[in-house]
Amino acid sequence: MSTCPACGVAVIPGYVKCPKCGGALPFRSKAIFSAGGTAVEESTRSRSLAFAVGAALVVAIVVVVIATRSRGVPRATTATPAVTTSAGAAGAEVPPPSPPVAASPDIDVPSVAAPDPRAAAAAFDQQLKRLRLWGTAAADGPQLLVRSGACEDPAMGALLQQQTVALRAAGLTKLRCLTQSGGVVFERDL
Repeated sequence: MSTCPACGVAVIPGYVKCPKCGGALPFRSKAIFSAGGTAVEESTRSRSLAFAVGAALVVAIVVVVIATRSRGVPRATTATPAVTTSAGAAGAEVPPPSPPVAASPDIDVPSVAAPDPRAAAAAFDQQLKRLRLWGTAAADGPQLLVRSGACEDPAMGALLQQQTVALRAAGLTKLRCLTQSGGVVFERDL
């Protein structure tokens, strides 16, 4: 509570004029109204304390984020070449490496399968959607059928140049670009 300098009446902080005499009251920095409706002056000490706590909290959060990121990233390790000597550390002989085993005709050796044309067409379809060329791609034997309204778009040409090697490796040899209604825009070899 403060008092009016003119008449001496007790006045709640926050009033500009005295309610009794109407005289000007001395200006105070700020008043904060509490839940009960009374005005309480805010101290600069509480503001600086709040600022310090907030700054400390921000620094703690940054430290935690950096610490958790560095744990999740695998570190590259450099392999040190092993030194092979005729005698081990305890003087034992190190056996020589065994010779490579040749495959006999009786043993089934799994062959490396070529990429699936359907998987390559699905990957091309995903690229169409990512570039927003609004089309679909499907494998039909050795042919890739692309249905899009953007067959003549320069982005489609760039995508075809980028994906030609992968499509050829999957066994696709021809590309046919169709409009959505089925009309052929172009057909070419991959």
